[in-house]
Amino acid sequence: GARIKSLRYKRKLAKLERNRRHADEVMKRVDAILDKINEVGLENLTAEERRFLEDASSELSDRNQKSSRNH
Repeated sequence: GARIKSLRYKRKLAKLERNRRHADEVMKRVDAILDKINEVGLENLTAEERRFLEDASSELSDRNQKSSRNH
């Protein structure tokens, strides 16, 4: 009973922590790419940097839609 709930809670906390760390890493990379855009312009991004920004934008958009449905 209580032990199972405790294990579920710990797993949920661990998952939330992994998600938070992932989001922090994504935002650091996004910030670095945005700094590059400010320095050298959007046209000087690599294809990989553009793809990363698009993916990060989609991920954030998906996360926001899920969050707004839950509230």
